Amino acid sequence: MLVIILFLIFCTFGLIGYALIPIIYGKSFVLNESRQRKLSSNMEQLMSRKEAKKLSRLFVYAPILLSGTFYFVFPEGLQVLGII
Repeated sequence: MLVIILFLIFCTFGLIGYALIPIIYGKSFVLNESRQRKLSSNMEQLMSRKEAKKLSRLFVYAPILLSGTFYFVFPEGLQVLGII
């Protein structure tokens, strides 16, 4: 009898989750989309796309330039350490 009761409780929770999860997911998706639009408009006011592109280039090229610089700055036996 206890096994049947536990099985029915498990089925009830499963059906409730099956019904509620898509609804909650849909509402959170809409909420996140509206937050993303607000953040995007705020970011456009703070920094133009051209400036953001320059900044992204800095984040891409800076590690490469630093590793090359440290390769030549470190002594001959530790050049690999300079790259790392």
